[in-house]
Amino acid sequence: LRDHKREALRADIIIVTKCPSDLNSKEREELQTRIGPLPHQELFFSTLQYSSVLKGDSTFSLEELAEIPVTLVTGIANPEVLANYLTDEGFSFEHLSYPDHHYFSENEVRLLNEKGMILTTEKDYIRLRGRVKKLCYIEIEHRFSEEDRQRLSAILKNL
Repeated sequence: LRDHKREALRADIIIVTKCPSDLNSKEREELQTRIGPLPHQELFFSTLQYSSVLKGDSTFSLEELAEIPVTLVTGIANPEVLANYLTDEGFSFEHLSYPDHHYFSENEVRLLNEKGMILTTEKDYIRLRGRVKKLCYIEIEHRFSEEDRQRLSAILKNL
């Protein structure tokens, strides 16, 4: 997921991640043309899907979060996707956005511990676990269209 696109030359499978869920066949073809996979390469498209179950010290539903003050803490490159998802789902929250790969200082941790529930990404949960009291994260999954899922599954079974 982190390779430069020139590294795609050595791949047998290329997966374009974070595609819109309504990616149509014309857009797929345009992306395929831009990527230009080699004849032996298979190209797949995936979207992000957020779980309705939050994890942390305990497991609870996203709906349960609507009843309490929440601070969203992100230290990722593109936090708008998660923030927009939560807003679209009708949640109110304070958003503290930090740079990607942010190291949380003791002062920042102290500030977070003064807040209500802290919702974060799994990546930031690992950084903050054991340092922040009321901490949970929302899982994400990469979802494929049914056609792509079946094609990818068949390829992986034949490895």
